[in-house]
Amino acid sequence: MKKNQKVIQFRGDEDMYHRAQERITSQEILFPDVMRAALRAIAEGDVAPFADIINEAGHTGDETNQAWLYHKCHELFEYRDGQLLRKSRKGMGEKGTPAYIRIREGEEHVLIQGNHYLLKDIVWLMANGSIAGEVIYKNPHRVTNKHAIENLILNPVEIRQVTITKYLSGSEKIDICRGKQRAIAINTESDISAAGAIERLINRGQTIPLLLRGDDGWVASRTAIHAFKLGDNQYVVSIT
Repeated sequence: MKKNQKVIQFRGDEDMYHRAQERITSQEILFPDVMRAALRAIAEGDVAPFADIINEAGHTGDETNQAWLYHKCHELFEYRDGQLLRKSRKGMGEKGTPAYIRIREGEEHVLIQGNHYLLKDIVWLMANGSIAGEVIYKNPHRVTNKHAIENLILNPVEIRQVTITKYLSGSEKIDICRGKQRAIAINTESDISAAGAIERLINRGQTIPLLLRGDDGWVASRTAIHAFKLGDNQYVVSIT
């Protein structure tokens, strides 16, 4: 162990510990990674990056936890002049030497915690914080500094707009009409599209059109501008 590293141990509720482990569903991210992110959030007084990692940690499917990968890359590498250079860490070689690049299916990849990632994706992610589309080369035949950020561009993925319908009780309808209620609870257990839309609102700030319905054919339109995840499929959404 390096002199500037320390083993941290503390007691915790066993059931809560197991529930915390179950939330980390991605095979890429390990539970100690999340704990280190929590430690960093406390030290820097900024919980936003940690919250992003937690919000994405419970996702199902093949999507990469971009919040975790962004911080992991900055922990391992420094981007300079179109290259990824190693930071001094055990088992990674000397500080300042280029990261080891592997060729897979004709594309350059970087190995991070047992998984291969496209080098162009990692460069873009480190520079911009997220990837919402396909990273492509402006000049794919460029030889010198092919992976310089100025030679990369994002081909955005078109996201189908999702409108969420929410049925309100009589009292909720009255409070919303009078402006007394500015948030609603939404359960997405049977609506994958709604869950995805709310997660994009949380992680990327993409607002959502809402269609509110009530008794006697009452209908109103609002926009979801902020959301907080309470638990699995349970959200509180702030509305206009």
